[in-house]
Amino acid sequence: MRFSRPPATRSAPLNLPDSLAQRVQTLRARVDLTQNQLAQRAAVPIQTIEELESGLLLFLATPIRQRLARVLRISPQILLEAERPPRVDVNRPLDAEAEADLLSAMAERPTRTYFCPHCGARLQVQTFERRDLEDRPLIAVRAACTACLFSLRRD
Repeated sequence: MRFSRPPATRSAPLNLPDSLAQRVQTLRARVDLTQNQLAQRAAVPIQTIEELESGLLLFLATPIRQRLARVLRISPQILLEAERPPRVDVNRPLDAEAEADLLSAMAERPTRTYFCPHCGARLQVQTFERRDLEDRPLIAVRAACTACLFSLRRD
């Protein structure tokens, strides 16, 4: 009995970017899928794909990694290799006042570059305008380090 060869993307060198975000973007483009199509075919929320490609997600749960790999026609190991190991120094937690100051600054100036207080890498910052029960505008902030597990959130 003869077996068919796996697709070229599984056996040929891929020359992929080092970051998980860029790697997923590159692989998605190679199979000619939109973010929505990838999310649907891998049975993951579109928000997961958006956060993954924007660099907010640095790790994948094993089932998500396997489903994405199947749709992207690669080995899950290719995604795993780009995931970042945790480097958070748990002995240096951010105090509540410093965290509040950082979140306020991010809400006021979201386009400024911010750095992780744990490892010094760049923080990815997202802001969202929301309304409270009295219809007053509120700014929600979400920030995550591009190199370690540090993250902040104010809803």
